[in-house]
Amino acid sequence: MRVVLDTNVLLSGLMLPASVPGQIIQHWLANDFKLVLSAAMLDEFAVALHYPKVRSRIHRSEAELNAFLTMLRLLAEEVEITGIQANVPADANDTIVLATLI
Repeated sequence: MRVVLDTNVLLSGLMLPASVPGQIIQHWLANDFKLVLSAAMLDEFAVALHYPKVRSRIHRSEAELNAFLTMLRLLAEEVEITGIQANVPADANDTIVLATLI
């Protein structure tokens, strides 16, 4: 099974490892599904990791966060979204998620 996860799910999973998003990350790490991301989503996640509000809630070192980001880049299936028409009127930030899904 191939799954696209929003950046907020990944961030929540790192903030609260025992939560449902944290369990989703654990299932991905156990190879229960293939994570699919786009370069835009990976970039968005990398930036969001360093937001002060996010950083204060993730109890991991900078090295651990960099290792997780590297793991995402290496293990997730990266798809190209250039030229894909997608529009999420309610939240333009979710357009890249929809494009990745398509």
